Amino acid sequence: MTTDPARQRRAVLRALAIVATALLAACNTVTTLVKERMTEGDQGSPMVRAVTGLGDLPFASAYVRSGDRFEGLVILGSIDAGAVQNWYGREGFMLQIKGDRLTYSRGLPVDVLETYPAALAFAEQEYDCGDGIRYAEPPALFYTRLRNETGFLAELRQDLSCRIEPIVTPGYAGDALRVDESYLFLPHPQPQRRTRWLHPQTRQLLRLEYAEHPLAPEVTISWLKPAARR
Repeated sequence: MTTDPARQRRAVLRALAIVATALLAACNTVTTLVKERMTEGDQGSPMVRAVTGLGDLPFASAYVRSGDRFEGLVILGSIDAGAVQNWYGREGFMLQIKGDRLTYSRGLPVDVLETYPAALAFAEQEYDCGDGIRYAEPPALFYTRLRNETGFLAELRQDLSCRIEPIVTPGYAGDALRVDESYLFLPHPQPQRRTRWLHPQTRQLLRLEYAEHPLAPEVTISWLKPAARR
């Protein structure tokens, strides 16, 4: 019997909804439990098992948190031309990831509506991150429009650094390539910080962190099963 892929994805989303409801109803958050796992190795926690067990699903999946106001689960629905990843969750929640950055969201406290690099903004510098790992510098200037903004903000990078560092997430434990960026949402004077955690060999995105900023809340995406590189 042939399995309908759309029906299978809907079934997975329903399963994610059940797990998400259990997570949100519990006294401790997933973040706290993951921290316990990192410090105490508490493999016996049923909620940690529930989250890490999602890595056994046939689809790429991720856990999303925005400060204390939002958390959810998403699965990879498709990868469009141009390597745009479309991730879906409950009640219309959606993320788009391209080039290891959040380019669109629907359902976060502050949504990203559009972002694209400025013309001729591509640099060719490579950074030495140690252990023979090099990282190609991404564009230094992007234009980004947030849902609560009427126009585009110029996103200008100030500095970038990279290094190999161990990380533990619900879906990965081991060395990772950590890339830290500091940039400005011009004309706002306060820097924003973005941290990417990449698998050092495959360069799959393992974790993506946006620090708290006056124009946008903190957002953390931890991949339970990362999307394959194309």
